[in-house]
Amino acid sequence: MNVQDYLKQKLETRGHYELTSEDKKLLDTQGIEEYIFRKLMSKKFRKYSVNSEYQKHIRSAIELNVRNDEPIKITIIFGGYK
Repeated sequence: MNVQDYLKQKLETRGHYELTSEDKKLLDTQGIEEYIFRKLMSKKFRKYSVNSEYQKHIRSAIELNVRNDEPIKITIIFGGYK
């Protein structure tokens, strides 16, 4: 199996995410931007907390990309850039 076939298989057999009732309520009351922000800030994706200044930056980036109907670009910084 080559890389192309492997990636194609992974994309075709990926699991589907079902919104929970809490997710639906959040989307209905606070919107898609808040939903995305909370998912990104959850413990599942973060080891450490984010300071309030950077949270404002993240919120504005999410809002701008959603408003312009563009993908949200995320860079994972892990200390290996040397």
